[in-house]
Amino acid sequence: MNPVFRLLLIVIVGLSVITGAVLVVFSEDGVSSLALIAGGELAAGGDGDSVKGTLSERAAKIALGNNANAVLSLDLIADGGAGNRRDDGVTAGAVSGRGTKIAIEVFATGVRTTLAGVRIRFDFDASLLSFVKAENSAFPLSLPEGSTGASLASASPVTLASSGFLARAEFETVADVSGREFSIGIESVTVAESPTSSDVLRTSSEISFNAAPSADFDGDGTVGFPDFLAFAGNFGSSRGDARYDARFDLDGDGTVAFSDFLIFAGAFGSQVPPSGSGGGGGTPPVGSPDLIVESPSVNDNTLTTGQSFTLGATVRNQGNAPAAATTLRYFRSSNATVSTDDTEVGTDAVSTLSAGANSPESIVLNAPSSAGTSYYGACVDDVSDESDTGNNCSGSVTVTVTQATPSGFAPANQNAFNRLAVGKRILAEAFFVDVPSAGRFTEGLSRHGGRYTYTNTGPNTGNLTQIYDDSELFGGRCVSQLTFTSATSGNADTTCDDGTEGSAGTWEISDLSTPIFVRASADTLHFAILATWRAGQTRAYDLQLRTETPQGRWNDVCVTYTNRSDESFTAYAGPWIYSPDLEPSTTYEFRYRYRNSSSCDTGSPGPWSPIVEGTTADSGTGDGGGGGGGSLGACRAGLVVDPGETCTYKGNTFSVSSSGRGSIAFFSAGTGIDARGATINGVRWNFHATKNSGSNSWTIHVAD
Repeated sequence: MNPVFRLLLIVIVGLSVITGAVLVVFSEDGVSSLALIAGGELAAGGDGDSVKGTLSERAAKIALGNNANAVLSLDLIADGGAGNRRDDGVTAGAVSGRGTKIAIEVFATGVRTTLAGVRIRFDFDASLLSFVKAENSAFPLSLPEGSTGASLASASPVTLASSGFLARAEFETVADVSGREFSIGIESVTVAESPTSSDVLRTSSEISFNAAPSADFDGDGTVGFPDFLAFAGNFGSSRGDARYDARFDLDGDGTVAFSDFLIFAGAFGSQVPPSGSGGGGGTPPVGSPDLIVESPSVNDNTLTTGQSFTLGATVRNQGNAPAAATTLRYFRSSNATVSTDDTEVGTDAVSTLSAGANSPESIVLNAPSSAGTSYYGACVDDVSDESDTGNNCSGSVTVTVTQATPSGFAPANQNAFNRLAVGKRILAEAFFVDVPSAGRFTEGLSRHGGRYTYTNTGPNTGNLTQIYDDSELFGGRCVSQLTFTSATSGNADTTCDDGTEGSAGTWEISDLSTPIFVRASADTLHFAILATWRAGQTRAYDLQLRTETPQGRWNDVCVTYTNRSDESFTAYAGPWIYSPDLEPSTTYEFRYRYRNSSSCDTGSPGPWSPIVEGTTADSGTGDGGGGGGGSLGACRAGLVVDPGETCTYKGNTFSVSSSGRGSIAFFSAGTGIDARGATINGVRWNFHATKNSGSNSWTIHVAD
């Protein structure tokens, strides 16, 4: 039995349809846009399971997490020792040599709940530093987060100390840093109240090293009287005092004393480059925007040739006036300095940013085809009246690419497979599997769970064994024989303990944020997106659709979903998009983003998801129900169905598109559909059809 029917069993049961929101997208510059109607579904549960929550189009107050407003800070441990779990405000230091240990402490004040765990990712120059460890005895379990941080967890809830101490982190210099300026910052900190409730915190604060002290405390370009008054206000303070500020400790000895006054007096009256110019950070002229690009990051620093990865960066307006909409450009560089002279690899649209606002952006790229070291970053196009256009490029993040040889794509063992799959999705033609953690999977839209093992069977082959928590599902176990045609894609054949077997078609590794195309009619496209809802939470999403060929303009629509249950859960929402303007037998591109809000009118949108394609059905054919133009009546053994024709089976329409894709109920397959012996929504199916070799027609083999 072909495992394509696994998609139907696991995906379809338990869909709850919500009301749609009608949004008209106005045309611009004379280019016509689609009038879109959008709604959604929630996929949850399996046979006999109840839907945990109902999604509806209803606005509510912005629902941020309990700890979304916590504030991060960093503190340098001057002697590199154990630290004191107290934020002393030390944000600068001097380091020399290679192999030197650096220790810092990370704090989050304003955390309102107990925590189950913490994930910390640092931002630093990997050519100068290596991350060693992060630790907090309150969280005894620890896992590395690549080479830039760590995840800490505890079996029992942890209450942070009043100081907000999260972790002590340790680094080591891997190059001689004597006299070289560098810094350690935070890419992100995730504070998790539970496995289903967490908040991601960010900060622009950092610890700088070997930076020449500046007595221009207000950043106006002159060491003058205001700086003198500020210095006097901190005179006599020491590290640990409430009023101590490391900026005024010009000699870095921990005390703002007479030695610092002598340094200040020597600089008094001098002109210095304003810290807001040339990438420095001070105060730009009043009434001007100033865009910068921060925190370049990749989800994996070690790749094989051609492997996909995600590059992200945040655009921030550090000026005093709104910045107009602009474009963020991603670059690959041969050195650590990113500029617009480097190779452009993609773009993102950046919306208007008010003063102080930021916009996280990301893009999915493929690693170069040849091995070596590459540097990635981004530059934002300047906007009108921008005070400083010399600071519009980010720093760089290093990616090491190794050659993927044709004789060795398959992971060598379970650990290597975990590195490939954890936090990703294995998307096959017949089914898909999410891998949230090592050894665990959830399958299909209903997220049936279980554990998995992987065994290498050859240079380009391996067996993925799925053992379901529900022992009655497929007999409790399925084994997929994976063939690797690249490091992240290939073909699969599946055999299950209940006798289900056959080709699962092609498969590939994708991000969990990638939407899934479920099905389509001539005027409606159905997709699925993964998200977590807190009890009673409303989440708003921007949806975008455009034609693939010729590539059209993006058409926008927004829809909100509400979890009306009294518990949090993770599920697939199934947004659908309808428009009388959709063309039949046409491929469209779809993407989405979460607005970080419960309303379509508010919130700071997150990055756009990767793009997925969906093709509308032929005119006159449907995705369910009987009949229509080209109907051949009831499906029966031996019936040949050509493109544009349909037949009916148990109240469902089987149709063949002009491209030769067969569809029935929620199936959409390119080679064959085999549901013999399956029970679907309480009805036993005995249906089997395959695409005919050398043509786009299909033959019905069994339909009783």
